Amino acid sequence: MTMTWQDVVRMATGLPEVEESTWWRSPALKAGGKGFARLCSDAVGGLVLAWWRTAPAKVRELRERESR
Repeated sequence: MTMTWQDVVRMATGLPEVEESTWWRSPALKAGGKGFARLCSDAVGGLVLAWWRTAPAKVRELRERESR
């Protein structure tokens, strides 16, 4: 299943304390004011969703479930 950034935002913002924001001038998600996901452009012009281990537990669970 291919997900867009909008899909990720819609799912993540349904979780407590998660808000859409910016980080290094790119779209991002933060929980409790701390960034855990950022939409980055790679060298060939594609889009990469970068996740950090600091993501809230419920967001990590969602990510793992969606990757199966």
